[in-house]
Order: sequence, then C-alpha cells, then structure tokens
Amino acid sequence: MVSRGTQFSYPPLADVDSIRVLTLTPDDFFHPLTGTLGTVTFSERPKYVALSYTWGNSYPDNSKLPISARDPTSLLRYQINPSSHLRSKSDTVLSDLTSTSIGQAGAESLLHHQKYPSHSNNDSAAITLNGQPFRIGHNLHLALQHLRSPAHPLVIWADAICINQEDIKERNQQVSLMSFIYTRATSVIAWLGTMNYPSTGGLLRAMSLEWKGGKTQHLAATIAAGAKMRCSLKPNQTTMTRIAASTYWTRLWIIQEMCLPRVLFLVYGSEIWAYEDFSQWGILPNAGQSLSSPLADAYGAMWHLLETREKRHTDMMTLESLIERFAKSKCTELRDRVYGLLGCANDIRPFVGQNVRVITAINSLDSGHKLPFTGRRGAGSLRVDYSLSFYEIWTSVINFVFYQAKKVDGRIQVQAARDGKKQSDGERVGDLLNEERGISIVRMAGIVQAALGQMIEEESADLRHTTNDELITVVGYIAGEIVQIGPGYSSLIGSFRAKQDWTSCWVDHYDTAQDMETLRRVDENYAAKILEYEQRDVDRIRDIRNPHVAAWPFTQGRLRTSNLAHGDAEHAAAHADEHADEHSDEHEPRICLGTGSVISLVPPAAKLGDVVVRFWNCDAAIVMRPVKTSDDTENVSYVLVGRADVAEVFDRTATPGRDQYAEQCMSGFAASGSEGGLRHPGAVYVALTLRTLQLITASITT
Repeated sequence: MVSRGTQFSYPPLADVDSIRVLTLTPDDFFHPLTGTLGTVTFSERPKYVALSYTWGNSYPDNSKLPISARDPTSLLRYQINPSSHLRSKSDTVLSDLTSTSIGQAGAESLLHHQKYPSHSNNDSAAITLNGQPFRIGHNLHLALQHLRSPAHPLVIWADAICINQEDIKERNQQVSLMSFIYTRATSVIAWLGTMNYPSTGGLLRAMSLEWKGGKTQHLAATIAAGAKMRCSLKPNQTTMTRIAASTYWTRLWIIQEMCLPRVLFLVYGSEIWAYEDFSQWGILPNAGQSLSSPLADAYGAMWHLLETREKRHTDMMTLESLIERFAKSKCTELRDRVYGLLGCANDIRPFVGQNVRVITAINSLDSGHKLPFTGRRGAGSLRVDYSLSFYEIWTSVINFVFYQAKKVDGRIQVQAARDGKKQSDGERVGDLLNEERGISIVRMAGIVQAALGQMIEEESADLRHTTNDELITVVGYIAGEIVQIGPGYSSLIGSFRAKQDWTSCWVDHYDTAQDMETLRRVDENYAAKILEYEQRDVDRIRDIRNPHVAAWPFTQGRLRTSNLAHGDAEHAAAHADEHADEHSDEHEPRICLGTGSVISLVPPAAKLGDVVVRFWNCDAAIVMRPVKTSDDTENVSYVLVGRADVAEVFDRTATPGRDQYAEQCMSGFAASGSEGGLRHPGAVYVALTLRTLQLITASITT
C-alpha cells in the first residue's frame, strides 16, 4: 500500500486555475472505496461538492469503527432493532445509548476528548484511485463511506486526496485558491463524525444498517437530479450535545470551510441537515445564557463558529479580527493560523510567488509621513509560502495590518486633554483618533505571535543578525516615572526581609490612604502572578540596546522616523551617552515603584527617573530614558532601556475591546499619584524596529 503522494501518480494541474476532483464510484457501504481522480479548470464550470472535515477522528470512539469487512471489530455481534434504521437517530438509537455515549458524565468525557483529538493509527484506511492504492485517514474514509451512493457517482473535492501534500509549491498554490474552491462548490459538506456504537456489537453491520436507513446515501442522486435535498429529522438534545463535542468545531481550517460556502450541509453519520435548519432549531444556547461547565465549553466552540458564519459578510471577517478570534484554534501546522484564514478574510488577497508591486510599496513605506502606498486600505495582499520562517510570516502580517488594513472606527475613544500646549484640545483628539493603527498595532503584534505558538522565540538565535530591520511608529503612553527601585526578582520571591523592605518604602512616595490602598491591591495580585513565572518569563524582562528606537511626546507631532532614528546623529550620540556608564552587577530584573501607582519588574539597567511606557489594551511595556537632543528644554526624546513587566492597576477585562485607562492617559487625564507627580504625562510616539516590536510583545497578555 502506498503512502500519500510518494508513489501515486497525480494527474497534473493545468497552467490556469484548476483543481483535482474525485469521482467516487457508487457501491454498497462495506465495499472498498474506489474512484477516479481527474483535473478540471474553473473555466470548465465544474460541478462538485467540497468536503469539510478534520484529518483526525472527530471522536475518540470513532477511531475504533471498522472500515472494511476484513476488520476484526466488524465481526462482533450487534443487536439492533430492525426497524430502528428507518427512523431518526434522535428518536431511536442514540436515545437508547445515553449510558454508553453521553450519559450522566458524558459531557465531561466528550469535552476531554475535544481538547485532545484522537488520530487513528489504522493504516488500512485506503481508496483505490485510478487503479492505484492510495492511503487516506480513517476519518476521511468514514466520511466517504457515509456519503457514497449505491447507484450514483459523487464528484467531491477533499484536500487530502486532491492536493499533493508533499509538493510545497503545489500546496502553496492550492491554499491561495482555497476561497475559490469552497465558494465555487455546489455545496459544502461538513463531516462532524458519527454516533458512538456499543462496543459489544457487530459494528460494520450496525453502521451499514444506519447508512441504509439514513439520508446521506441520497446526496449524489439528489445532485444528479438537481433536486432539493431531503434532510433528516431534528436531532434531540442528547444528539446535539454529542455533535457539539465533535473536534470538528475546534480545528482551524474548518473556519473558512464553514464561512465561505453559500450552501452548507452538516453530516453526522448517516444524517444530514441543511445549515439553515440546523442554526434555527433553537437547540443552541442563547447568547449570554448560563450553562454549567463543561456543557458551556462544549457548546461554546460550536456556537463560536456558527456565529462567525452568520456574520461572514461583516467587518468581523477582516484578517486582523479573524486571527484574534481564532488564535487558539487547533492545527498541525502553526503557519495555518495565518494561511488558513486568508480564504475567508474579506480585506486581503493571498498570492504565491512574488508580488513586486506590493513588496516594493511595503519596502518604501515611511511611517513618519503620509503613506506612499497608493492602494486603498482594506484591499491588501499576503504571500502564501510554507517555507517562510515564523518571523517572516509575522512581519508580513504586521506590515499588512499597519499599512494596508482599514482602521477600526470607534475602537479608540479619547477625550480632549486639559493641557494641550501646541494644539487645541480638539485637534489633539483628532490626531489620536487618526492614529488608531499606531495605537492598536502593538497589541496585534502580540496576538499574532500567540497565534504562531510563540515559535518566533525559538528562531531568536537566527534573528540576532537580522538585516534591513524596518521601522514603524506606534503610539503608547507614559504610565509612570520610576521613583524607587527595589530588590531583584529572586530576593523578592525568596526573602521575607526583602519583601518587607519593598512594601515599607511606598510611604516615601505616596501618602494618601487611597493611594496606599491601590498599591496594596495591585501588589497583592502582582505578587501572586510573578510567583508562577518560569525562567523564560523572567528572561524576557531584559535590557535591549537599539539606538534606532526612539520616543517623543505626542504633542510634538509626528516626526520623520528615518530622520530621528536612522539619520539623527544627535539622537544616536545621546543614546550612547545614556548607556555609557552602565556597569551594573545586577543580572536579573528588579521590582520598581513609579508614579501613577506603577509597580513593575524592570530590566537591570533601569534607573530612577526612567519612564515606563505602556501600550493600548495589552500588558506590553518598555522602560525608556528621557534625554534632551537640543538646547530646547521642551524638545525631549527618549532612548530605549529594555522590556518591562507591569502590574495591572485597573481591570481591562471589565470593558472588553476597550482600555479606558490607556485612553485617559493618552488624552492627558492620567492621575499622577505619588508626591512628586508625573513629569511626562500623555501619549508618546515610539519608533520601533520590527525586531524590537517582536521582543517586547512575545507572550504578552491581551
């Protein structure tokens, strides 16, 4: 038996947009799968159904189901009511199996398996294609068995069969066509898995009887006749609970397969339902309905995906929104957390090879002035290439989101500042609102890193010599000025005396009861958090030497980044001067106290008078040092010291999608705290290299 793609002779794809389709030969349920694989161009207007499924089994118990009469498990005796296959599962078989499939503890068991999907090791799963044996996954075999007609051929597209998975060039090209493949299909079949059959029965006979009494065998005949599909009866709650626990809902590639097609059917064993009926039965919990765990989690994954399909024509389907929404979806190849969403993102066009126009435009961008990119925002491109490193994919996404994606209106809500010196309050607020991309990009940088499994950190050794490191100008805010530096991390968590010394110094800088209450609350939560840090978490709080990174007050206006960070000799000299006398024996981060109730772990090189710069709706933070780059006392700028780790003063989760405290700080409303007050209030521009942006957003909380 051949393995996928190593010896099988694939029909070549055409030079124009084309795919391969499988014509499944009609046969009885337990007969071996056979079919022909051929190439069709889209200009031929092919008629086919596309299969949406998971490569691993949808349920752990499905991995035990036989796929041929030769399978030993198929010979076991099975007692079944001869008439049960003539009725819906919801009324017969599954209602009798609650003790073995769902039962009292079934939801918990199913949820466990949903989190840890099973992958069958059954190598006997195969189909004969064009006279050649071709190995396929157990779950795909089950799906084809149930969809096959006894009398009519079925033309179907399934990625594991129709794409040569071992040819990266072909894989790149076909992935870039994925949206076209699913939208051009006459319908998409979502294979959810099948019921849990009792282990004491003749499984193949039971499955065959279910198939003969079910609706899926009529799919091919219905398509051939151009008729409307006669769907199964409404499932009961027990069946729906098991359907909701299918691993299907948790897999990343399913998102576009669920959202792209105009016509969608959901198949569970031998039962088939139109999506419109499925979504309108009222079986699913209403938004906000309280469900006991683990039932809430079980329905949550399904509800999450169904809700996305319902909003597939809205701005929810931007690449930025999709990556954030599905950053934790399961996939074998982590690059698919970007590539697997391109097909259904409505603001981006995937391509393979080189798109010279887009690459040239991105490389010439200067974030200090109006963008030279002439294309309208919301109509960008992104290259599909599985040979790219995670860092290269990350930079491509960040460049797209920052330079080409539309800003999100209403995301940032700021008020007029009280201290606008060089501009009217209204002008300053208008400028902040226009900087939505610069305000939100740091948070997005962390989200994309999380989606890629933090794999960029694994590539860090190769990134030390990164060349042509681009600069982007983001917007942050000064959360506080460092007024006290306490013990190192090890002493803080290991020494009672060090902890006492740390908390006793607060009275030197804060005197009101309200301020002290805030500090005690913040410190209590932060102490519990950092106690759980692993060494990697501590190591991220580090000095970062980069003379190209700079910051300046927002009130000074958007300066030309290349002048300040690349070509400004005065700024470079100031950076060198500020770091020249740093010979600290400290090699670990230290706790510090700042104005604005700031409590933070800071890098060893941090000093009194440095400022902690934070960013909107995330816990990314850096320490910067104020310097004067001219005789003008107001012309202050800041050089980078390193990455910080900050305690949250306010609960951002109380207002999802908002960061009211950050917006207040950017507007100039931040409470100073401490006796000395805050000498550096308000928003700041920060020119960051992409490499530095990656370092300060690895594993942040958003």
